[in-house]
Amino acid sequence: MWRRRELLKNKIYSVLFILLGALSVLIEYDGTFFIFTLMFGIPMFFAKENWITEGDRHYESKESRRQSLQSSSPSTIVNMIQ
Repeated sequence: MWRRRELLKNKIYSVLFILLGALSVLIEYDGTFFIFTLMFGIPMFFAKENWITEGDRHYESKESRRQSLQSSSPSTIVNMIQ
């Protein structure tokens, strides 16, 4: 059941994204942003996995966060520091 809810969010956000692009055509009479939103909106609508994330991970303790960081690749840690 939870998986369907995540995929439903994909569909809702993709339709809103496409409608935002369509609105920009009505305002500016230019379809560039609309094409851009279609490139992301259509694949998001038909995706079989969740594209919408719900924020950062929640760790139970500082130790579990530290272990997660230690298991990450060094480039990931460097990117987190910058």
